[in-house]
Amino acid sequence: MSRSSESFTLLESGASRIHFKLAKELEEANSLHQQDTIILDTVAHLRKQLSSRSFSADVSKLASALVTLLHCLQHYPASTASLASQPTSIDASFALLPALQLLSLATGWKDLLIAHQLLPFLLPQSGKRRTKEETTSVSAGSSSPIPHSANDESSSLLLLNTFRADLSTALEDSQQHVPRHDMDKRSRSPSRSRSSSRAMVKDVLQPDPANMTSFRALACLKSLVTGTPRGPAVLPSLASTLVELTRHPDSSIRTMTLNAMLTCASIDASDSSDADGQAEILDAALTIVRLTLASTYAFSPGLNPDENQGMILAEMERRVDSSPNVLRACIKIVDHARASGIITSQEAACHAIEALQATRWVPMHLEVAALEQQRLAAAVAGRTEGLRARTAARQRPTLQAEHDYHGTYAPWLVDACLSSLTGSLASAFQHSSPPLDDAVKREVLKAVLRIYHVASQGKAAALALCVAAARCIGTLAPLSTTGTLTRPAVDRDEELAALWATLSAHVKSQLYSTNPNRKTASIVVLDALLPLGWAQGKSEANIVESTPDQEPPVASISPVDIAEPEMAQLMALLTDPDTSIRRRVLALLHRVDSGLADLLAASSGILDQEDLELVEEVADPERRLDVTGTDGHTPSLLDLVHQCHNHEPWLDSGLTPFVLDGVQIGFLTARVVKACIDDSGEQLRAGSPPVLRKVRFAMHHREIVPPTAPSRVCEAITFTSHFATPEARTAGLNAVAQRWRQAGTFPDPLDGWRDELYAIYGLNPQPGTRNPIAFKMERAACALFGFATFGVHLTAYTVAPTTGELKVWVPQRSSTKSTWPGYLDNSVAGGIVAGDLPMESMVRECEEEANLEPALVKKHIKQTGVLSYCYKTSKQGWIQPEVEYVYDLPLPADVVLQPKDGEVDHFELMTLAEIYDKMREGRFKANCVLVLLDFLIRHGHITAETEPGYRQIVAQLHVDLRLPGP
Repeated sequence: MSRSSESFTLLESGASRIHFKLAKELEEANSLHQQDTIILDTVAHLRKQLSSRSFSADVSKLASALVTLLHCLQHYPASTASLASQPTSIDASFALLPALQLLSLATGWKDLLIAHQLLPFLLPQSGKRRTKEETTSVSAGSSSPIPHSANDESSSLLLLNTFRADLSTALEDSQQHVPRHDMDKRSRSPSRSRSSSRAMVKDVLQPDPANMTSFRALACLKSLVTGTPRGPAVLPSLASTLVELTRHPDSSIRTMTLNAMLTCASIDASDSSDADGQAEILDAALTIVRLTLASTYAFSPGLNPDENQGMILAEMERRVDSSPNVLRACIKIVDHARASGIITSQEAACHAIEALQATRWVPMHLEVAALEQQRLAAAVAGRTEGLRARTAARQRPTLQAEHDYHGTYAPWLVDACLSSLTGSLASAFQHSSPPLDDAVKREVLKAVLRIYHVASQGKAAALALCVAAARCIGTLAPLSTTGTLTRPAVDRDEELAALWATLSAHVKSQLYSTNPNRKTASIVVLDALLPLGWAQGKSEANIVESTPDQEPPVASISPVDIAEPEMAQLMALLTDPDTSIRRRVLALLHRVDSGLADLLAASSGILDQEDLELVEEVADPERRLDVTGTDGHTPSLLDLVHQCHNHEPWLDSGLTPFVLDGVQIGFLTARVVKACIDDSGEQLRAGSPPVLRKVRFAMHHREIVPPTAPSRVCEAITFTSHFATPEARTAGLNAVAQRWRQAGTFPDPLDGWRDELYAIYGLNPQPGTRNPIAFKMERAACALFGFATFGVHLTAYTVAPTTGELKVWVPQRSSTKSTWPGYLDNSVAGGIVAGDLPMESMVRECEEEANLEPALVKKHIKQTGVLSYCYKTSKQGWIQPEVEYVYDLPLPADVVLQPKDGEVDHFELMTLAEIYDKMREGRFKANCVLVLLDFLIRHGHITAETEPGYRQIVAQLHVDLRLPGP
């Protein structure tokens, strides 16, 4: 199902005619139902094309047709309302053979991606054919439902043969290359500079045969991971090849192969036609995981040193790996095997620890013998530990840069390992008989506390590791059968005490943070650590301080130091402006003491909100700018105002402020913010100073600040310190816009580049004087940053001396204008370029646009006021705060306005009745309607007695933009 609000953009020039036509028609469609009809017609046309033998023999034409078909399949149906008269889905089985042909003939990675992305739409889901009610064949003359045609065993076998050929080719190529570790050293050598990334991009765009072979294999494996194809024929065809591919020298292929084996082994309860094969592939994957992790579970219990030991160790040495991607795939397989009951919880926990050891997050000498394979010779365990240690030492330096994330090594893998360890230990504590001894718990606890300590020293990106470690610590909390803490929880070991102190200090610091993410993390961590008893008892530090000579009762001691000030801070968070934080705190307090939540409800009414009757807001046209007249009805004058003043940017939390000297001067959408940060990064990499940077901005506008908070802190964009003068800002920001223009980042509005500079104003250091110009900005780029712009609008009119009839000169804009081509406009209008005064601009525009002599204009012109509004463009959502200086120009009847500079197609003298009709028909440029309404109000043609919306119209013609101006 496509998103109904999604707008279709024009494709780049390399698109085929039919694809371009499809995108254009979808963009111009009047309804979602019409979009569905267009898609069905396009699919019918593609069906005819693909049936042509000459057409399908051309790879470029084949790829072009299939990518157009993919576009159709991904966006149909656009609306559920159209399903009553149209098919619920499109039967695209006719494209399976062309897709297979493209898979075989493709020489570029783009063509391969097209074919692989089409496969899920072309094959029956879960190995079953869809019913007649679920599919529809789209033909040129009919859309009657029929079952899947020709999409049976022969087609599936063709696809499997194609997959097997691509995977086998990759396997054969890998066997001709150097061993894996040597290849890893060569491909990831530190001697390779930043140019290596550029070389990799070049290899993808212009792949050599070896790279293309690997890409084909990866594409096939990814399809297998997503479940395409499925059925009883998959494993017999591909199982042996998959097993061999786990030795491939490329870690990405090894990773994807393990994930593909896991997908093939995931038994669907509704389709167990090959349950034995799935069990065998899972067993094979599990064996590979044990060898990859150099685990003692690769050996059978009671194995003597001489019994097959050499063969297993040799295979283990070839397969042992510390690549985070491969280890993550191993953990997925381990979790699935534990959930399926194939391995014990102790083995799953052991594998999680082994993965952490392979990445050096956990020391190799960690003593967890109770979790390892039992009845093994000491020499065997020693050899496996040595293999892990050597591999980690050899591979870690080359993998460090690739998997570093803001100073933390492979945090996503550590998170997965900790989650797996938590689930495994929780299951082991519940079902093992006898339970795991305290020594194992103790060693694992210290290891996890060390992980928490390292993560707590990192940036905010490592908070997820703190949460995962806390959950594991909560599971490891050594509880007795009565639920009270036993002595090991308050161990006198100095290292353990220091680790507990670090954890407590970190939780406290996050609890008092102003960052919502950090506050949320502290709440989640405290919730995970509830089994440690921090909410019921005193901490060891407090007890020692209050009763140094007495032995404290064991049940009252908690290693987590959370005292009364922290509890008070938790209570204070119940009034936090963030709803999610309030709810998390309330849930935590309820777990601590359900009576506490009831007390809070009775005393403050916090919980009463859930029981109150919900009253839905009714749209008030006076205040709601997003509510206009109903379709099919004549718009009111207030509706016409809202078509121009259609947004309140100060209430839009999706916009990012552009600030200068502590004052907000603009509004940026998320796309522009990303483009700003990307441009700064590119400038840094090029050795040039970045123009823009991101900061935290405290806003104090009462309209947008929650009642319980003194301010609202949000992210904002501002200039870097290199651009501190008006001249530097002008040059820097316009250079940013020029780079976007050249790269085609924002064709709307930068394709309308005018080479005219508008003045952007900043904070006035001397109240009572004119605001200074902070910098100047290209006119076309102002909308990207949401800067306030200023213009002049004039209404030229005549009054008949005998009848008193008033007529207004109305121009039609040139059809070649970059904005609003062909629309009706005010008599004369234009923007105020930097350095001009409003009257100077108005007189000059009269001469340039309407061929009026300056002397005539100065004699009759009258300045009548200022209009202000905020317009949000319909297509891209750009924010345009605008201020218009308004003028009247009564003219003698013999003066005729004539186009001069090509901005205007022609002028027409219109009656007021004609103007009303044209406004309601939408013929006028949006802001020109405001100027005309202001003119009609001032001249007494719209009054409070004749217009119901008079008060609202007058108020919304003069909106306070709250942005600096002249």
